[in-house]
Amino acid sequence: MVVTNPPFGGIEEDSIETNFPVAFRTRETADLFLMLIMQLLKSRGCAALVLPDGLLFGEGIKTRIKEKLLKDCNLHTIVRLPNGVFAPYTGIKTNLLFFSKDTPTQHIWFYEHPYPPGVKRHNKT
Repeated sequence: MVVTNPPFGGIEEDSIETNFPVAFRTRETADLFLMLIMQLLKSRGCAALVLPDGLLFGEGIKTRIKEKLLKDCNLHTIVRLPNGVFAPYTGIKTNLLFFSKDTPTQHIWFYEHPYPPGVKRHNKT
């Protein structure tokens, strides 16, 4: 089982991406972490992680990573977190992804976690 909030928005040095298959080489840290997690999970292993919107809605290498995730894993749940939930550290829109390895994705449960009524942004309460 892997539960993590990998670093995202960062760029790794060129030598790091050579540890990954050519079709999935990238320098973006969140993409690399997701690829590593998929590789490290044992059969029927489970993962839960925080990832930015870019992975779900991006193009190019992100599309290939999504295709691999959906083919090799059962991405059963996506929870959209409210904007600013990680403020002041980042304002990037984020999601929680839950998946298990070895069964292709059939159905994805998508849930958006809104702010409570009357709350306009994240605060410590």
